[in-house]
This record gives sequence, C-alpha cells and structure tokens, in this order.
Amino acid sequence: MVTNNSPAYKLYYFPSRNLGEVIRMLFHYANVPFEDVRILPHDWPRYKPQMPNGKMPVLEVDGKKISESYAITRFLARRFGLAGGTQWEQARADEIADFHKDVVREFKPYVDTLAGLEKGNKDQLHRDLFEPSVKKFFPIYENLLQDGKTGFLAGTPKPTFVDFLVSDWLHTVRGFVPDVIKSYPALGKFIDKVFSLPRLRKYIRDRPYVFACVAVEQNIPQVWQRNVLVLYFNWPNFRKNSFRTFRFTTMVQYKMTYFHANGVPLRALCEPVRLLMHYIEQDYEMTLIGFPDEWLNEYQKKQPFQKLPVFEIGGEKLCQSYAFSRFMAEKFGLAGKDEWEKAKINEIADFARDVWYELAPWLYVVADIRPGDKAEVKKNHFDPAVERIFGKFASVLKQTGTGFMVTKGPSWADFFIADYLYTVSLHEPKVINEKYPELGKYIERVYSLPQVKDYVKSRPLINF
Repeated sequence: MVTNNSPAYKLYYFPSRNLGEVIRMLFHYANVPFEDVRILPHDWPRYKPQMPNGKMPVLEVDGKKISESYAITRFLARRFGLAGGTQWEQARADEIADFHKDVVREFKPYVDTLAGLEKGNKDQLHRDLFEPSVKKFFPIYENLLQDGKTGFLAGTPKPTFVDFLVSDWLHTVRGFVPDVIKSYPALGKFIDKVFSLPRLRKYIRDRPYVFACVAVEQNIPQVWQRNVLVLYFNWPNFRKNSFRTFRFTTMVQYKMTYFHANGVPLRALCEPVRLLMHYIEQDYEMTLIGFPDEWLNEYQKKQPFQKLPVFEIGGEKLCQSYAFSRFMAEKFGLAGKDEWEKAKINEIADFARDVWYELAPWLYVVADIRPGDKAEVKKNHFDPAVERIFGKFASVLKQTGTGFMVTKGPSWADFFIADYLYTVSLHEPKVINEKYPELGKYIERVYSLPQVKDYVKSRPLINF
C-alpha cells in the first residue's frame, strides 16, 4: 500500500538487465512504485561523479543514495518482506546469495564473451570453463531446491530475494546456451515458477530482453569493472597438522572449518569471522583442514557448497563468511540499528569484497601463493587502484567521523575491512601507513578493541 508518507525510490542503471534487473523484479513483485532511470552509455560520464563508488546500479531513497547491487537487493528485500521470515531463513538466503555471487564470477569470462563485453575464444571458454562449471554448480542448485521442498531455494514458503537473483541469472544462461537447462529440468521449472508469480508475470512478459550495454565496454572501458576469475585455496604444500580448539562454554555451539598452512591457520576469508566472534565473546571450535589431499579426499564433497569456510550452529551448517557474519551480527547488535544503516553496512562490505577480487591477482603473487612477477602485478593491478580503492575507504571514514566505516561502534563489516587492510599493509606498508595514515589508525582501532586485542597479539603472523 502506497501512502503520502511512502518513500520515493529511484533506480539508476543502464537500459539493460545485468546487475539492475533483480532490483526491478523486487519492486514489481512488491508492487511498490519506483522511478526507473535508465542511463544511456554516452550519458554515463556525466552521471558517474554523482554516484557512490562511481558505478551503478544506484538506489536513491528520499534523496539518499546507496550503491552495490547486493546491498540494494538486501535493503529492499528487508523492506518488502522478501529476506526470509526468521533470522535463520535470512541467513540461509544470505548464504545462497553469497554462494551465487561466487558462481556468477566463475562464469563471468564466458558470459561476458558471449555478450560481447569481453574478447575471448568462445569455443575454448565453453569447453574449459562453462561445461566444468555447469557440472560443478548446477547440481548444487538442484539439491537446494530438492532439500527445501517448497520450490524456492532457501526452503521458504514464499520467494526471497535469492530466488530472483538465481532465476534471472539462470534465465540469462538459458538465453545464451538454451540446451544447458534441459539437462537440469528442476532448474527450468524453478525459472518458470519464479517468472510466473502473479505479481511478476506481466513485467517479465513485457520487459525488453537486453542483458548488457555492449557500447559501454567499447567506448568507455573504465565503466566496467573487470573481475578476475579467482580459484581459491590453490596451495600445493599444505599438510595435516593439529591446532588448538576453543571449546564451548555456552548453550549455543559454534564451529568453524577452514584451511591451514603447515599447521598455521590461514586468515583470508575466516579471520574476520574469528575477530567478530572474539568481539561478541562467543566461544567456538576451530577445525583446520590441509590442502589439497585432506580437503579433496575427505572433506570437499561433505560441505554444502564444496568450499570453505563452513560454520556450524547447533549442528546446522552455514557456508559463506558474509552470511554467517550477518547472522551473528543480527543476533548481537552489529548489523545496524535500522534498515538504512544495515544497507550502508552491506554497501561498504560488498565494496570491500569487490576490492578483494580486484586485487587478488596482485595479492596471490606477493603473498607467494601463486607464481608471478611481483613488480609486474604491482604495476598492473595494485598501483592503478590505490587512489580509487584506499582513497574511498579513507573518504568513508572521514564522512562518518566515528572512527568506523558506518556506525558509532564497530559493525561486522569493520572486521572484514580492517583485516584486509592489515593484509595489504604487510605487503605495501607505505600505502597504509604513509599515503593513507588514517587507514593505519583504523586498523589499530579495530585491533585494539578490548575484546579482540589479546587474540590479535597471540595469533600467528601469516601474510594471507
């Protein structure tokens, strides 16, 4: 129901589906009016300086703007009752959404080549990337639908935002490679189920089929962020070793499973969660897995999405570090005090995750995880991004004026950002300590929080 007090929504995006379509689907399904501002490629340079992070989609709510498609999607899902009916359903939807984001990134080189956004050998990408990825990931989506027993991915009685995310992407894949869905009939039925929802059916039927604006890539390449395909945890020399565990002292039992390097726990995607758990003073048990033999032979097929970290809550498994962190943050008051603050936290967290992917080619080489020329990856991947990325973090800190990225005290996102900046400082100390000293102070501020400082001092020093 729309009233005079209803917020005014504007969505800014290109005249294409891609990252903006799920947001449009949410508005149409919720029957909430919005202004769909579609910016043509040749007009984008004029709008770009007005947009947070210099990219789209951007949602404007009563004059306030927020970027990052997943942050926008979660914000609207909460407002429209499409985030899950309980905290656990919300965490499950988050888990699947974060998993899906990883899947999209893995398919991206192939899909972008088919769409004309990138140059590449389509036949080779189809053989070497698309076909193995389909066999790896599509059965997982089918298993989620089968286990949920409701026709929706998170097992909810009505759709959540993740159903829109996955169905629209599968629809795109089906458009490019029609035969692929025929081998996975449950996914075809899932697409049809979502697209046939009464409040969505007419919009889906009448919308133009445009995946992306190829002209943007051709004329102003800086608009499109190039995501590098990252294969996590490709270390050859892990071996099984023991590590002390933190035992339960509360009725709620938390377990984490992640990788170790020669017995030393890797930080990477799990360390921010450990920091969060120490801050909220929740004990946990840490299980460390060696790679590749122990992981590939004993553990991979047992995990929900065949990747780590995996978290256990009272016997229930939850994958994806962001999903688990949001779940815990909601329980312990670190997710934001209202919908807007939660969305702003998601915005900066999603930006930080994009930074992780963008700088991964540099970090993996300088951290000696993959072979490569350190000077070359610094020149090609790190140096061009310094001002845009680290300047953005410094600017956000200045704008909030609280010493943290969004809230007066730390949110769950601060643990991810501070620990990543710490990793950067180990390899490029001048950037953090001299060019952007406020970021060095920010790391120290987070690491000096009373609940985490002893843990930070005692943890092993590892550069990744």
